[in-house]
Amino acid sequence: MRAYAGLLVAALLLLSLPGSLAYAQSVDRQSLLTALVTRLLQLERQLIALGAAPLDIPVSLRSLASSADAGSCAVERTVGRGSRGAAVSCLQEFLVTQGLLSADSVTGYFGVLTEAAVQRFQAQQGIVSSGTPASTGYGFVGKLTRARIALLRTGTVTAAPQSPPPTRLPPAPTVPDVPQSPPTPPSTPRFPADRAAFVRGAHACVSGHEPSTGVAQTSLEAVFRGAFFSDDAQARRMDDQAFVDKLYRCVLYRESDAVGLATLTASLSSGTKSRYELFESVISMSEFSASVAPTLTAATGLAVYAADDPTPVGPYAGVSNSAAASWTSSDKVLMTPFFLWYNALTGTHMTGQRGLDELTDHPTSLTDPPLSWASTAWWRKELSDMSAAGIDVILPYYLGYPGGILTLVQALRDMDAQGQSHPKVGMFYDTLAFENNPLKRKLDLRTDADRAYFYRTIRDYYSMVPPQYRAQIDGKPIVVLFWGTFAAGIDQGAITYVQDHFRQDFGTGLYIIRDTNGWNVTTDSATTWGAAVAGPSLQDTVQIGPGYDQSALAANGERPAGVVSREAGAFYIKSWLQAIASGKKRIIVETWNELHEGTDIAESKEYGRQYIDLTRTYAAQWHAGASSRQAFFEYLYRCVLGRKSDASGMEYFMSLPAGTTFADVYAGFYGSPEFAAKGVSGAQLVPAAYSCILGRGAAGSEVDYWVPLLSSSVSRGQFARQVATSSEFMTGRGAFFAPTTGLLP
Repeated sequence: MRAYAGLLVAALLLLSLPGSLAYAQSVDRQSLLTALVTRLLQLERQLIALGAAPLDIPVSLRSLASSADAGSCAVERTVGRGSRGAAVSCLQEFLVTQGLLSADSVTGYFGVLTEAAVQRFQAQQGIVSSGTPASTGYGFVGKLTRARIALLRTGTVTAAPQSPPPTRLPPAPTVPDVPQSPPTPPSTPRFPADRAAFVRGAHACVSGHEPSTGVAQTSLEAVFRGAFFSDDAQARRMDDQAFVDKLYRCVLYRESDAVGLATLTASLSSGTKSRYELFESVISMSEFSASVAPTLTAATGLAVYAADDPTPVGPYAGVSNSAAASWTSSDKVLMTPFFLWYNALTGTHMTGQRGLDELTDHPTSLTDPPLSWASTAWWRKELSDMSAAGIDVILPYYLGYPGGILTLVQALRDMDAQGQSHPKVGMFYDTLAFENNPLKRKLDLRTDADRAYFYRTIRDYYSMVPPQYRAQIDGKPIVVLFWGTFAAGIDQGAITYVQDHFRQDFGTGLYIIRDTNGWNVTTDSATTWGAAVAGPSLQDTVQIGPGYDQSALAANGERPAGVVSREAGAFYIKSWLQAIASGKKRIIVETWNELHEGTDIAESKEYGRQYIDLTRTYAAQWHAGASSRQAFFEYLYRCVLGRKSDASGMEYFMSLPAGTTFADVYAGFYGSPEFAAKGVSGAQLVPAAYSCILGRGAAGSEVDYWVPLLSSSVSRGQFARQVATSSEFMTGRGAFFAPTTGLLP
C-alpha cells in the first residue's frame, strides 16, 4: 500500500506541472488533482491506522485537497492528547479547513498543536472555552465536539450544541463511520406530536408492541435504545437486514435506500460492527442531528443525549432472578475470563504502537469466524468451545462499553434456538475503569458519587443479560473484581453501596469475588490474579493458568520481555493437580483468550485444542470428586498412551502400595505391551518422554545420546526409569508431585 501511495504522490507532482501531458488533455486538471489527492489522503489514513508514519505529501497538495476531502472522512471515535490513527488525521484535516491548523500538521498524532486547535474550535462554537481536557473537556474531542464537526461538514447547521453526552459509558471502540446516504422523504409524515406519542411510536415501530411501563424517557437516544434492545425486540431475533431497515424507518424516519441498506447490513454480517455500535453510529449521523433530532426535540422536549443519564443500558434491570438457575456455595464452579476487545476487521487490539503484531498467540482464523466482538459467529464458536472444555461460567471483561455484551446475548439466543449448550454469564469487572472513565478522574470509592458510578457499571452490565443466562451462586449474580489498586480509595462502604442498590434494582444481592490485591474489604469470596505467572493461587476461589508470554508486547515497546514457560502443558497440569488437591469449590482459569499475554487456553494456531482437551480432562476429574493422585494417573494415560484411563487400569494404579516411586510408575507405562504396540521409534520416544516426565523438550544432544542405546541395550521401560531418577526430575517435578500423589521421587 505504501509503495502504491508513493507512486501516486509522484504522479500528482507531475500533474501539477503546467507542461505535463495530462495538462494538455481535455480533462479538468484541477478536478483530477483534487480527486487524486483525496484518494491519497484516504490511503494515508489507512496507513496511519496500521501504525505507519504519515506520507511525505507536499503542503501544496494537502492544501489543495483539504476542503474537498473534509466531508469524506469522519472523526468516528473520542480522541485526545496522545491518540493516534485515522480518526486523528480526519480531525486534523477538518481543523485545516477551519484555518485552525496548518496543512503540514496532518500527522495522525494528537499532540499539543492539535489540542490547542481543538480548544480554539470549541471556544468559537460555544462548546467550552475554559478548563482542561480532564475537568471540562476543553481540548478533548468527545461526542459533543464530534457532533459539531459532523454538522459543520454538512454546511447546514450553526445552532448551539446539543446537551452533553451521557457520563455512563467510556468512549466506544474505534469503528468505521456509517455511510451518509442522502435522505429520502418518508411517504407519509410520521413525526410524533408529543413525548408520549414518540415513546409509543418508537417501540411500536421496532417491535410491534406498546412499551412496557417504566420506559426510560431521559433523552432521544435512551428512548430509541430502549426500543431496539428491549426484550421484545431481541426476542424477535431480527436478521441483520431487518435490523438495519428498522434503523432507517424508526430512527431516521425514512425508507432505506438500496446502497445504504446493503452497506450497513454488510457491516453487521461481516462482524465489523455490532448492532449497538451501528445504532450509536446512526444516532451520531449528521442526517439524524440535522434533519430528525430538531423536530423530535421540539415535540418531546428531549435532547439527543441526557447530561447524566441514570437509566440502565438494557431492559433487564427490573426483571426478577427468581426463575434463574443457580449453583450453591458448596457446588463446584469452573470459570474463565473472556477478553472481547478484539476486532481484526478494524484492527482494534491487533497491532502495537510500533505497528507490529500485538498478539503472542493467534486464533486459527481471523475471518472464519471473524475475530470481532461484533460477530455472533465468533461468540458462538468460543462459547461452544468453552462448553466442550467443561467451563461453567464465562466472565466477559467489562470496562463499561455495552456493544460486545449485547452481541453475546444475541449469540446465546441463537445457540438456544439451535439446542446448543453454552456456559452461564458472570462478570469480570476490569477495574481499569476506576482510572479510565467518563468522569475523567481516578475514582475514590469512599465517596457516594464515585460509588454510584461503580454501581451503575455493574447494573448496566446485568441489565443487558437476561436472567436465564446469568451465572449465580446462592441466587446472586457473580462479579469478579480485578485489582483494587486502580482506585484512589476503597472501603467496606463501597461494597455495601453496590449490594444495597443491586438488591433494590434486581431483587437480590451479588456474589462478589474480590482480588486480594487492593481490596481490603469483606466479600463472598477472594482470589488472586497472576496464576499464569506465579503458579496456582489457592485462595477461597482458586486461580490457575497455563503460563505467560508477553513477547509481542515487548516487541512493540509496550512492556519488558517476560515469559513463563508452558512446559509443554506441564505447567497447567501441575496447577490443576494442586487445585484438585486443595479441595476448593471454585476455580478460575486465567485466561480463555488473553492473546497479548499468552495466557490463553482457547484454540489457537500455536497450541491447537491442546488446552481445551486438558481443561476438559481435569474439569471432569475435579467435578467427579477425583483425588489429585487419580488426576495424575489420568494425565499419564493421556500423555503416554494417548487415551483415557480404563476402570481396571485406574483401579490398579490407585491401589499401588506405599513406597511406590515415580520411576516405578513411568517404567510401567513405557514398558507396557500397549506402548510397545504403538511402534514409537527411539527418535520419537526421547522428546515425547522428556515432555511427559520432565515437562520440557529434549535437546539434540540428548536425543543423539539415547537413540543408539534404545536401539541396542536399553529398553523403553529402563529408559523411562533412568529419566525419572535423574536429579532434574527428583528435585523438580518429582518433589512437586510427591505431596499430592503419594508417590516417592
